[in-house]
Amino acid sequence: ERTGGAVETRRDVYEDDGIVGPENLQRVLESSVFDLSLYDPVLKERIEQIKQLFTEAKERATGIYFYF
Repeated sequence: ERTGGAVETRRDVYEDDGIVGPENLQRVLESSVFDLSLYDPVLKERIEQIKQLFTEAKERATGIYFYF
């Protein structure tokens, strides 16, 4: 980005989002997103780990946060 026509600066633009609150976390846990029959066997262990993160976030009254 040019400012004043002479200096070039770079600015990183990141976004973030999250799933917070016990109701929202429970909704995800009850959804089909963690139905292991929907996934290739290679992914099942990873899906179980992600489900555990959601469970822990609910138990600890926090959330799941995404940064991209």
